[in-house]
This record gives sequence, structure tokens and C-alpha cells, in this order.
Amino acid sequence: MLAVLIGSFRLPKIATAAYRAGEKLNDSIWRHPNLLLGAIGIFAYVGAEVSVGSFLVNYFGLPEIAGLSPKTAAGFVSFYWGGAMIGRFLGAGLLRRFKPGSLLALCAIFAAALVTASMLLGGHTAMWTILAVGVFNSIMFPTIFSLSVAELGPLTGNGSGILNMAIVGGAILPVIQGSIADHVGLHHAFAFRDRNGETAMLIAGDIGGTKTELAIFSNEGGPHASLAQVKVHSADYPSLEVIVKEFLAKVTNPVDRACFAVPGPVIGGRVKTTNLPWMIEDRSLARELNLNLKSVYLINDLEAVARAVPILRPSDVITINQGEVVPRGAIAVIAPGTGLGESFLTWDGSRYLAHSSEGGHADFAPTDNRQIGLLEYLFKRFDHVSVEHVCSGIGIPLLYEYLRDVEGIPESPEVASRIASASDPSFVIINHAFGPTDLSKLCTETIDLFVSILAAEAANLALKVLATGGAYLAGGVVVHTLDALRGPGFMQSFKRKGRFAELMARIPIHAVVSQAALAGAAAYGLENDAQHFESQLISQVHA
Repeated sequence: MLAVLIGSFRLPKIATAAYRAGEKLNDSIWRHPNLLLGAIGIFAYVGAEVSVGSFLVNYFGLPEIAGLSPKTAAGFVSFYWGGAMIGRFLGAGLLRRFKPGSLLALCAIFAAALVTASMLLGGHTAMWTILAVGVFNSIMFPTIFSLSVAELGPLTGNGSGILNMAIVGGAILPVIQGSIADHVGLHHAFAFRDRNGETAMLIAGDIGGTKTELAIFSNEGGPHASLAQVKVHSADYPSLEVIVKEFLAKVTNPVDRACFAVPGPVIGGRVKTTNLPWMIEDRSLARELNLNLKSVYLINDLEAVARAVPILRPSDVITINQGEVVPRGAIAVIAPGTGLGESFLTWDGSRYLAHSSEGGHADFAPTDNRQIGLLEYLFKRFDHVSVEHVCSGIGIPLLYEYLRDVEGIPESPEVASRIASASDPSFVIINHAFGPTDLSKLCTETIDLFVSILAAEAANLALKVLATGGAYLAGGVVVHTLDALRGPGFMQSFKRKGRFAELMARIPIHAVVSQAALAGAAAYGLENDAQHFESQLISQVHA
């Protein structure tokens, strides 16, 4: 269309310079070294200009540069191309006052200095210096052009055509740089390192009543690719700070931010953990780990699991009920571990938002005569009987004792001995409920009762948030009771909601078999750090 438009206009004829005396008519354009060097210069210059501009969105997304979202980063890239446009006109004007060679050398020095500064300094300075390169790069174009066609005489037109063809470097060099980035990473493609020669990382953790898992993550690797990881027994340590400092002393990765998923309500940056005698505070962690307070995050452990749901991979889940997912419908999350956690997600118009809760401490509501008997049995031991008392790692032994003491189901002496000596009796009960040998009827009945209670509570949560987007079961107990959860008993109890039985049958149900809380904490830390950098940068621009 552009060619047709130009062809429709009559353009003036441009007279070429006449031959001077002594010039040969068969003069070859390839005998002019300035032109050849100029063509190489234009090829490299345009290639570099496009390469830098093409990679800026990813470059600005690095946490050690600015940590911007792609949308915000794209907005700042306009400064680069705007500078390039200004440089074209500025260069033409400067050629009237300066010699082309001197102007080219000066702009090349400034451009190289700005790129070097971006490579070495990092942060917002690195971002603004690389953006400024666009102006000086662009001034080079008219200077290279002027030096290349000088003294070509009647061959100026041919020489200009060659120089214009040399801009093909803008299509070739970015592909080469992209290939380098794919193989060695964006850092090496830009030759970037931070002040210490290493990229700072995020430490994330899943803090549980039984175990604590810590891992190191990078922005490039994302929340599913830990660079170092450790799992310890929580009760072996007096505080979270001690575990984290011990772990960091053994790894070489420097960290500059942290995010921990903790059991209990996080209020004002502090939490008294449930099922652990710890008080965790973001200020204390920042001080002990020598981190900026704004770079230390505490979130509820079930909120962390919920945050992981949108980024779960197919290998992270096992489907219990296929159902019929409603796009953008609310999602329920329930996780029996040492205790019982509940959370949910809602769609805000552009993405899912995770919401924490303490639903596991709500009242236990029995659904049949056996469960009514269980509630009466537990009322003799507790002032308040929560769902967590009967649907968690600490609850399974209580179910076992009820079936043994009240219903009189015989107990195997061998199983009783193992339970008495176990640090976690629930897993002894689970193993003897499904194991290939030493099956115990009492253990099997216990897990069947647990599954029925879990299904009813998961259904209660699904009804309360109208989880047409699905229900996710997570936590260590779920992973170890998958065989029972995939049996008919779970769905029978889940659907037992009277007039809403048909609706319950349509809700997709998935069991999470990966480290969802750790991935969710990592995702929150990486995303929140990027948003912090982004808000800082936007405020600077508006100021």
C-alpha cells in the first residue's frame, strides 16, 4: 500500500554530480573504503539499536533492574524509541556545527558509557541509562551516512542504496541475541551482573507444625524451580530465624528478600503460629537476616496454597472429580496437614485473588449418627470442638480413639505399640489402613471416617464461596490418603447436600500432590517484589 501511495505522486528528479576531470567512468563503488565501512557500521548500529529495544521489556522485568510487569515495562520502552526519533532530527542539526567524524566518535563514547553504566550499576539507574542510549545511538545514523557517501560523486545514489540495504542488521542481530539469551540467559545476553557479580534471590518457606521447608528462587526461574532447598522438623528449632540462618549459611546464593507461608492469621506483620510455640514477626526476621523490612513478607499458609492454584502444572494435581468447571468461577481450597487450613480464590476481572481464612477452627458439624457420637465423645475432652479436631493430622488419632473406645472396634497390639512410639501417630494409622500387609480394620474405619468428614467440610466450603471453578485438596494428609479419596466414599459425602446434590456433582475436585504452599510463597515474594519496584518507579516518573 505504501508503494502504491508513493508511486501515485510525481517525485522531482534528483540530479547527480557530474564527473570531475580525470575520473574514470568505469569507477566501481566497491573501491570506496568509506562506503564499505559505513555499510558495516549501519548494519551493526541498526542491529544493536533494535536488539536493545527488543529486549528492554524482559530486561526491565529483572528484579535487580526494576522488576516491572510486562505492561509497565512496555510503557517505559517508549522513552527509548522516542529518544531514537529525537536523535534522528538532532543529529541532522548537529552536523551543521560539528564534523561528522567528531560527532560520531562523541556519540559512540557516550552510548558505550551508558551501556557500561547499565551493566555495572543495576537498579533504576541501569534502566534509565539504557533508555538514554536511544538518543545517542540515533544520532550516529546521519553521521555514518554522511561519512560514507562523501566523495562518491555520481555514485552517491548507488552508495545510498547500499547503506539503506545495510539496515537489514536490525532483522539479523536481534535473532542472534535472542538465541544467545535462550542458551545462556538474559543476563549473559546483556552482559549484566549486579554489584557483587551475582544475582540476588528470594528465600521462601512453608512453615508447618510438623516440618518446615525452605528454598531459594530467582525471578528468571520462577516459583517452580528452586535453586537450593531444605526440609527440617519444626519442633527441633526454637524459632524460624534459627532455621533460616542455618540454611543460608550452607548455600552460596545471596538473598535480598524473603516470603514465608505461616500457619495462623497474619495481622500487622506478626503471627502466633498454630501448633507451634513460635511468634513470628517480619521486623525480627528483617533484622536477623539483614534484609529491608519492605522485602520480608509473611502470608497465611493457606493463602499461599491458594496463590499456587492458578500456576499449578498438570503434574501437580490428581483429579478426583472431573466435573464441569465454570471459567472464572470461585475456587475453594482445603488442606488437612498437622492442622486444617481453608482458603478460596475469586476473580477480580483480570486475575484470581487469594483470600485466607481460619475456617478450620469453625465448629465441627456432624452429618450422621456416628459423627454425632464422635462430637459427644470429644465434648468430654474439649470446650470447643472445631473441624480441625476431627479433620487433620492431630485429628486422626482422636477418630481412632473414638472408634476404639466407644464403638469397640478391636485394636491390634502391634499397631497400638507403633502408635504409642510414633512422633506422628496419624501416619501410622494411615499406613495400616492401606498397606499391603498388617492391615488394621480399626485404622481403615478411622480413615474412612476422616474421608467422610473431609468431604463434608470441603463441600461446606464449596457452597459458601460457590466454588464453580473447582475445589482443591492439599496438605500432607491428602497426599497419603489418595487411595481413599479416589474411592466412592468421598464423592458420596461431598454430594450429600440435599437439593444441591446435582450442583455438588458438577464441581471439579483436584488433589494437589506438589509443594503448593512453597510455590505460592515463592510466587507471592517474586510478584510482590516486582510490584514494589514498579510502584517506586511510577512514583518517580510522576514526581
